[in-house]
Amino acid sequence: MANQRQRKEFWIFSSLAAMLILQIAAPAHADVHRLDPVVVTATRSAVPASRTPAHVTVLTAEDLQKLPAHDAAMALAYVPGVFIDFSGGLGSQATASIYGSEARHVAVYIDGVPLNMLANPMTDLSKIPISRVDRIEVYKGTASSVWGSALGGVINIITKQPETDRPVAGQASISYGDFQTSAAQARLEGRLGRTAYLISAGQTGSDGFDSHRDFHQDTAYFKINHELGPTARLSLAAGWDLSETEDPQLYRPGRWESAEIDRNYQSLSLTSQVNPRLDLSFNLRRLTLDSFIDFYYPDRPQENYFTYVEHTSGFSAQGRYRQAKETQNGHVFNFGLETDWGRYNFSLLGRDIETRNQDLWLSDDYHFGPWTFHLGMRWDDHQDFGSYFSPAAGIVYRLEKIPALVRFQASQGFSAPPLSYLYDPRTGNPDLGPERGTTWQLGAEAGLGPRLHLGLNLFRADLEDMIYYDPALGYVVNLDEVRRSGLELILRAALSRGLDLQLGGTWVDVENTRTGREIQDLPGRTYQVGLVHQLGRLTQSLNGRWVDYNSSQDDTKDKRLILDYLVRCEFLSHLTFRAAVYNLTNQTEYHWWYFPHPGRWFEAGLVFSF
Repeated sequence: MANQRQRKEFWIFSSLAAMLILQIAAPAHADVHRLDPVVVTATRSAVPASRTPAHVTVLTAEDLQKLPAHDAAMALAYVPGVFIDFSGGLGSQATASIYGSEARHVAVYIDGVPLNMLANPMTDLSKIPISRVDRIEVYKGTASSVWGSALGGVINIITKQPETDRPVAGQASISYGDFQTSAAQARLEGRLGRTAYLISAGQTGSDGFDSHRDFHQDTAYFKINHELGPTARLSLAAGWDLSETEDPQLYRPGRWESAEIDRNYQSLSLTSQVNPRLDLSFNLRRLTLDSFIDFYYPDRPQENYFTYVEHTSGFSAQGRYRQAKETQNGHVFNFGLETDWGRYNFSLLGRDIETRNQDLWLSDDYHFGPWTFHLGMRWDDHQDFGSYFSPAAGIVYRLEKIPALVRFQASQGFSAPPLSYLYDPRTGNPDLGPERGTTWQLGAEAGLGPRLHLGLNLFRADLEDMIYYDPALGYVVNLDEVRRSGLELILRAALSRGLDLQLGGTWVDVENTRTGREIQDLPGRTYQVGLVHQLGRLTQSLNGRWVDYNSSQDDTKDKRLILDYLVRCEFLSHLTFRAAVYNLTNQTEYHWWYFPHPGRWFEAGLVFSF
């Protein structure tokens, strides 16, 4: 029955796309087919998207400006194939799933620094302010041949680069909305001689939509690029985020918790073009994460519930060698090595746990006319679960005149088990191995004239040794086998009179092949819509997502439609007014029924640039 509904929705979506194709007949105002943006996530070096068999979606700086988003989680919720699991209002934890994957299978990086926690390898994307982000690249599918432990995909966040046209430039913004929600941010940037700099600081806060849901976050960020010569650059990036979020305990009336999270990172990079064919880069990085959760009571002192501390460091060296110019035929080799080490501690342990991983990786892309052939491989050696080899192969065929392309990729990968699953004194199992998987993807893209872009991606992932809690044994084991399969469709169209439309649909089936049962609580169907209208200095956007949560709980409403509206108006050359209405449909957005939702809310603000 569920499959019949999904097929019906697929044909409805396809019919709507066909109708739009037939309706577009007037001259276009803009070129919307974007087959060839440059991406770095597929090979860890800049490569045209039309030359990679990996399926990568990019949110550019221009895209982010048109989204009503405070943080990375809110922006990624509009990306087809990505599901963001929110757990409350502004500032509450939000994690990502790609094509039905577990959140722990998605690797998240910012400025080359991995953000996934050691004891629980997921990343809270709500704590990454969008004000520092220049672009977000989403690698959909197993990416272990490039990134290591990335069985579900990669979210690669690239921060803003300093403006280099003037010695001093800057921007300041302020906004205010319902629930006493406020946000302020200031940025200063410029170039002094060979050195470009960017310094940013911000503050976000909200009283929350009911009692004990306060949120407050202070952020700071800077980036310095120093030109050592015409072909070499030294870059330093650092970010600091301190947040405090309150959350009432629904099963214990009168009690609430307060989570204080201090996360900061530093990344030092040296890049050099040794000669016209060889590029080299080196990176040193560090991440610290301190998390404290306290319980509060109205009639007795607070008590500490949970403490988690993590300190990690890393080093990487990578190179790129090409036989000829980018637009010519020949081999392009990417190669590298890296090592990461660190320690963590959480309340149940009472001691530090140290870990280490090192790896080598290599890829070869051979370009021949309209063809690109890709081979990649990576070897990881982890202190806690041993070694793993991750190969990948793919092919791309381009039709330059349309333009269009067809891509195919097959890859094997793994996900390192959460270290808390190994060392938890109650349910841990030190003999756990990595979860493993094989993924196949077949995709096509076409620009049908300057006004219309179509994209299709079919995927299937067969996963083995999935971690499962065995109640008979009382601890976690590598036992389950899971299959994820489905497809993603994207349509972008430039309609008349400054109107742009984007539609996305993703259909996912997730089955436990060991038991033969469907896995619930992972959205089986998601749809995204984006409608942007530009008229002179006025820009309006309506962004929405429809989700079928496929919940296992009877109290959860499965199907929800969320619509967000944003308006931007440039009154003067340096002053912009922004206003947003979130959740126009006033839906209870979150997956679990016990996470209340603020409902419809409004905010407005000003942005001043100089």
